[in-house]
Amino acid sequence: MVTDFIYDGFRLSDFGYVVVSFDSSKGGEIDTDSQLSFNHAPMMSGKRQPYITSVYEDPLKMEIQISKNICVNGKQDVSKSSYTITLDDMAFLKRWLVRPHPHKLSVVGEEYTGIYWMGSFNVSEYVFGDGRIGATLEFECDAPFGYKEDVILSGDLSANESFEYTCSSDEIGWIYPNLTITIKEDGDLQINNSDNRTTVINNCKADEVITIDNNLQIASTLDSHKVADDFNYVFYRVNNSFNSVINTLTSNLPITYEIRYSPYAKVVIV
Repeated sequence: MVTDFIYDGFRLSDFGYVVVSFDSSKGGEIDTDSQLSFNHAPMMSGKRQPYITSVYEDPLKMEIQISKNICVNGKQDVSKSSYTITLDDMAFLKRWLVRPHPHKLSVVGEEYTGIYWMGSFNVSEYVFGDGRIGATLEFECDAPFGYKEDVILSGDLSANESFEYTCSSDEIGWIYPNLTITIKEDGDLQINNSDNRTTVINNCKADEVITIDNNLQIASTLDSHKVADDFNYVFYRVNNSFNSVINTLTSNLPITYEIRYSPYAKVVIV
């Protein structure tokens, strides 16, 4: 069981709290991530229901319960003041955790090394008797699952040389990476992966740096190069199928490259 987490660079335990469970009888089945919805089209009077699309309709949500840490230096302090959360304490928790924009959440524990989520919390106060003794934190992610730490791949390629790498994402499909290309020779650039898609950018110049980000925006360091007009809008993708996680980067021109992406992690906090 997780007992500590880090949100926006701040550790829960540094503020005197610990992850707990107010209902020790809870257990069993949990959603491991947001669930797929399958859309069907009936055929043959409904005797067949083939898939038309499958989509993640909702972001991942996870619940964490916390209380004051009453164990100090191996001893328990059970006085009311040790476990009661004051109004000021609760206001601080909400200021820290309830954010209008997503921030990084990671948990402390070897099993979760290299995994994080992006999102924000809602906080519900947990009251027992005449005092607040804890809070239930509902974390809502900006995706149906979490992420693994960024993969950064960089190097140099000669003309028509290939670089091979693997994708470690837990989600089958593709990811649009942040791709930076430094052109070493004038010409029309063609970038390929092993998926038979060709990214074309015409009229490139030596020492020009072209960036394509994961929001599908393209830019050049040369103001004179109207790169959007010379791009075929086939974006380079990092691919991942059930049978193969192998990708390649091949360029017809000599280049320096950097591929940066965040693999998806189908992991939840328990």
